[in-house]
Amino acid sequence: MAKQYPIRVVSRMTGVSLDTIRAWERRYKVVKPDRSARGRLYDEADVQRFMQLRFAVGKGYSISEVAALPEEELNALISAARQDVPMASPPRDSTPQSRIDAVLAAVETFDSARVNEELGRLAALLSPVDFVHQVALPLMRETGDRWHAGTLQTAHEHMVTEIVRDLLGAMARLNRPADALPGIVATTPAGELHDLAALAATVLAGVRGFPVAYLGPNLPAEQILFAVRKFEPQVLLLGLTTPEPVSLAVETVRAVAAGLPPDVELWLGGVGAQTLACGQPSSVTYIGDLNALERNLSRIQHLPSTRNLP
Repeated sequence: MAKQYPIRVVSRMTGVSLDTIRAWERRYKVVKPDRSARGRLYDEADVQRFMQLRFAVGKGYSISEVAALPEEELNALISAARQDVPMASPPRDSTPQSRIDAVLAAVETFDSARVNEELGRLAALLSPVDFVHQVALPLMRETGDRWHAGTLQTAHEHMVTEIVRDLLGAMARLNRPADALPGIVATTPAGELHDLAALAATVLAGVRGFPVAYLGPNLPAEQILFAVRKFEPQVLLLGLTTPEPVSLAVETVRAVAAGLPPDVELWLGGVGAQTLACGQPSSVTYIGDLNALERNLSRIQHLPSTRNLP
């Protein structure tokens, strides 16, 4: 049976508020959810539709213009908008830090509805690249700093992480890969539980059209190498955001480096990767920050794909 989601989960996944979901259904019949004793239930296609519509509305189209478009036309509109039409800008008096402060003020009181609303609005206004650079990662850094200072608790950090992960995942699912571009596998090694930076990298690569297989966090070496054999990427990106990686993560990286096919580049990203990269073969690239990621994506963009496509 296909997986189904209640309306609150759909709102969190897509960044579309509950009231907006209800209004789009009622006025424009954008989806037809199933009904159950638990209320309305939405499948993956419904979730994808809401994400597409949110993106189009964020680009300046009215919901009445795009609600009735078939999927093929809506995808074409989104593709053209990404290439040619600049995103609407947030209000001029809204600096990145003021946006983050507003989100964290809601986090402090566990006002998840407001956090979802604030971040969903920014996700709609900003391009995926700007959202990653200006909102998602700075927000997580600030959250971590406040956690270390004792002004936020672990429960606060978990709430922010889950909401940001849902939004980045939604952005990643909107991307349409180009088969001619090199493929990328992204994950974190076993023992590394923090995956938002790897997921953000997936969004940035996907926006450029790279086919990306994102595997989530905490994966053992044999499973990483299995995915590489099946997907046949040109790049394997491992995220290590913990400053001092646990021994299991170190062992996993070393096992992967030893077993990786010679034509696959190994990229190690995050503050925890710096010491590991020093002792690795010359085929390993250290990705110190997102600017380094963008430079390396540009470097490989013109490499021919080596994947065996049907």
